[in-house]
Amino acid sequence: MVKLRAFNVALDKLLKENYPLPITHANVTELSHYVAVIKTTDYLIPFDITLDGRILEGKFTSAVIQQVKMRGFKQMTWANYIKFVVSLFPVTRNPCIYDRFMLLCVRFKYLIDEYCIDHFVVDWRGQQTKLTNVYIKPPPGMQLKHNVTDPDFVGHDNHFLLSSMIVMGDNGGQITAELQRLLAKRDDYDEIHFHLNNNGGGHTFALGFILLCLCGGREQWMKPSSIKRNRLNSTHTFDMWTNDYYDGMGFSLADIYNLNQYKKKYKGRVYVYMSHNNYSAAFFFITYLVYAFGGMPRRYTKDCYGKQIKFGTIAKNAQLVLIGTTNTCSGDGDAESFNAAGIRVIIPTHQHIASSIQPQDWNRFWTENK
Repeated sequence: MVKLRAFNVALDKLLKENYPLPITHANVTELSHYVAVIKTTDYLIPFDITLDGRILEGKFTSAVIQQVKMRGFKQMTWANYIKFVVSLFPVTRNPCIYDRFMLLCVRFKYLIDEYCIDHFVVDWRGQQTKLTNVYIKPPPGMQLKHNVTDPDFVGHDNHFLLSSMIVMGDNGGQITAELQRLLAKRDDYDEIHFHLNNNGGGHTFALGFILLCLCGGREQWMKPSSIKRNRLNSTHTFDMWTNDYYDGMGFSLADIYNLNQYKKKYKGRVYVYMSHNNYSAAFFFITYLVYAFGGMPRRYTKDCYGKQIKFGTIAKNAQLVLIGTTNTCSGDGDAESFNAAGIRVIIPTHQHIASSIQPQDWNRFWTENK
């Protein structure tokens, strides 16, 4: 077990050495690529629990957890305990977006000593009952389901599967074929559908191609980007909306894209199928489509288990149709794994300080048209 103070000291040192902007353990969960493996699957609570504290299985089925006592904290209500757990993870894991992940986090034992649960107080058949020794070793073969699903891909001619934005290796052929098909057929369709099934991100190349193709060239919102990197102590500025950028990267567009092929903007409707499995480059892609085809988006915040979460949606009659809720990004990237006092942490090593993404839209979740 690790003491909280030792972990925080080690984490602050790693952040200072590797992340390019000032930040500490107190607000590191604002970074979408930050991960701390503070739970162990070796021990868990042996019953499933809802977010409102109701026990779903075992001897105490239907009991409701009223109070939680952790080793390093005063006894707190179940509602405050959920807020505490939410505060330990990036906004991408908030129950408003991904409730199953948080319910699994509630069940696993912490690697930080002060966070481990000493006991529950439950309302059981009208009586207040204390449950101690709440962790067990999981029995062999036990599996906990994340319930992660993606919409089925419909293989019509005007539907395009973007399962990754990586343009090299095994995915290179697949995404290249989709780009070629879009470029050849763009104006043949009254609707174009993009499926981002399990798209975890990748390169910005492909999304730049698609936006320039659909927009018929560069638009005013398409800005150069600047990325600050801590280790190199440098800032890299590039313009992904020009031929020079791709030529300079040594990535030839000649066989798949002519940036001057279309002079006018696509007039049909654009559909995007999103999920909380979509990260980084997928978030950029969706946000760029909002800027290009979403009209005047509605931006708002919502209190979600103690955190103010940013959402965005667009009008039902907009040219862009969003289906589902995407994940988000804070503009950081190139995350690497480190050891913080015995706990594995993943820390981003670069940060966008300028981008086509408007500053107000970092860490924003785009959801269905309303």
